[in-house]
Amino acid sequence: MVQFHSSSGWGRVRFPLSIGCIRFDPGSYILDGGYGVVVAYEIVNLMGRFQIPLVALRKRYIMNKVFVYGTLKRDRGNWDKFLQDSQFIEKCETLNKWGFVDLGPFPAMIEDSDSPVIVHGELYEVDNDALELLDFLEGIPHLYTRKNIVIKTKSLGEVIANVYFLVQHCGDDANLVSIESGEW
Repeated sequence: MVQFHSSSGWGRVRFPLSIGCIRFDPGSYILDGGYGVVVAYEIVNLMGRFQIPLVALRKRYIMNKVFVYGTLKRDRGNWDKFLQDSQFIEKCETLNKWGFVDLGPFPAMIEDSDSPVIVHGELYEVDNDALELLDFLEGIPHLYTRKNIVIKTKSLGEVIANVYFLVQHCGDDANLVSIESGEW
């Protein structure tokens, strides 16, 4: 993991080589979803220099912030299968109030609710491959949908993160049990 600074702020890019170093062209970065991502100009390896295909870096090595509130948290059942290798940032909460319901084996955030709460969870940084696996786990687009919302953290302040919301009207909404504490 390499940290960098660009005009859009601090960020990171993950690279799978164990030797050598990455040089960055100061003007070579792209913006995706509001997060600045540096695109490596070249790798200086023990064997010499070679160019990196920039298109390959754009998709795989973009890092995404994801807010989790249920079975993907560290003390829950899906963490070790899906987020163990991702970077845990910190425990945090939503800035705005949302509907938060108990579906039995897992909770769900919903956009419309008679009793919205601040939802407590954890913030992770994941690459696009991990994000695709999370989308599969969450049943995108039939069970959940992924949206960007503002999350409040202690160390980073307010950040935009991906969050999974229950697709409403996928069942009988009247029978949903609210989690009034905001913690599942």
